[in-house]
Amino acid sequence: DVAVPPEDSGADATAGEEATDAVNMYAGGEDDRPGGGPPPTSKSGVRVRGPDIKLTPPRLDLVEWFERQISGAERSAREAVLGRVGPLPCEREVLLQASCAGAVGTQICLVTQCSLDRLPQLEAQLEAWDDELSVAIFIDAKPGSRAAAEGRLRIMETCARAAKARATCCPASKTPVWTVNVVYRLADA
Repeated sequence: DVAVPPEDSGADATAGEEATDAVNMYAGGEDDRPGGGPPPTSKSGVRVRGPDIKLTPPRLDLVEWFERQISGAERSAREAVLGRVGPLPCEREVLLQASCAGAVGTQICLVTQCSLDRLPQLEAQLEAWDDELSVAIFIDAKPGSRAAAEGRLRIMETCARAAKARATCCPASKTPVWTVNVVYRLADA
């Protein structure tokens, strides 16, 4: 279905060779492209569409696109802002949870994290902060190990010193509201 250029252009032989090359390119198999073959290479050749070929644009499935692009992006965007969403993939325990039943007014909870080498800085923060404080302390050991037990003991001693310093400095100060969580090394680390 390729229109042949005028005979005086000498392109008859070339058009025939191109058709043979197209058949050889498909190893003799059927060419099922619209128009029955490759587009003409000469400027004067024009592809003619058969009456049974209808060009319709591909269907855009918006529901599938939305689910793939937007819904997945929502979680990615949330994690990009907040960090990993979901439970931590490591063992953890609440080591200390002190609360004050008579808390009045709006409180601000200071949330922080550190490792055992930063316990002196945490102690100073515990002494100075009057409102609720929640801290996660990383112990680079397995939960049942001696190193983990020694780390938990150091944390409890730090909290005890800070509470004593608060009571000594200002006997009328309110009871500290602290939550101390311990996070251990991942099992496969």
